[in-house]
Amino acid sequence: MKGLKLTMGHLTQKLIAYLLVCIITVSGLTVVPPVVGISQVPYYEDPINKIDDSLMNQTFLDQRLEVLVGYNEEVGKFKAKNAIYYADKTAEIVASFESIGMFHVRMMSEAIVGLAREEFITKIWSNEVTPIEQAQTTSTLASSPEDYVPLIDRIGARNLWDQGYNGTGTVIAVLDTGVDPLQADFSVSAFASFVEADTLPLDLIGHGTYAASVAASSGNSSDGLYAGIAPGATLLSGKVTLGGLFAAPSWIVSGIEWASSRGADIILLPFNTLGAPGDAAGLHHGDIRCTDGTGSA
Repeated sequence: MKGLKLTMGHLTQKLIAYLLVCIITVSGLTVVPPVVGISQVPYYEDPINKIDDSLMNQTFLDQRLEVLVGYNEEVGKFKAKNAIYYADKTAEIVASFESIGMFHVRMMSEAIVGLAREEFITKIWSNEVTPIEQAQTTSTLASSPEDYVPLIDRIGARNLWDQGYNGTGTVIAVLDTGVDPLQADFSVSAFASFVEADTLPLDLIGHGTYAASVAASSGNSSDGLYAGIAPGATLLSGKVTLGGLFAAPSWIVSGIEWASSRGADIILLPFNTLGAPGDAAGLHHGDIRCTDGTGSA
């Protein structure tokens, strides 16, 4: 009798174990694996596409370069900074442009591709000082002062003045060679220089002063003949070019961030080499319009 009980006990244990195996097997078969569509697979941009063409032939060299690193502002400054140091432990962050999601960095060229592989790094540009190429334009000068047609009449701005639109309440930043503070037909509310070799924020060339005049001159000293488009606007002056001949992207980006922090509604870049779409200086920041000398943005 005792032996029969032991046998029944062993059979019961085996039956329970068998039932458990069956339950696990059946439940496993009824689970449908998730179907992942093509649209759900994350897309990773080729890191080479993020690197400025002028840097491509230098990424295999053992040298230190100055670059501008753009990052996704939603990711945040801290994560982008960590990515830079992860790619190159010897990297030096020279400046941070948090409002436009960018760093000015000195780093080893061979680390650039590795940094570009980070999904939240948007672009890496060279910060090399670049000659400013002068635009080839056809002269439209009048043969005599009597034949000169004021700019505001050529573009129809005078009609807007009559309606009360003369730029009042608008802040225009002129980023160029600086502006002459002694110019009688307009005043500048703030000056700054971002050129490493020329910290004097005054215009020694005249180009920035000319651009400011076109934008906001009152024309009082010429009886309105050379009045600007928006004489009621407030002017800011940032020097971002060396003698109007050379500029580094970081000088211009520094000027853009400074101007935006001063409340600029329009940022004028009256030269044609930097500030084109796709380069480090060709930026839109919020409602601010950055425009080059051709009128594009």
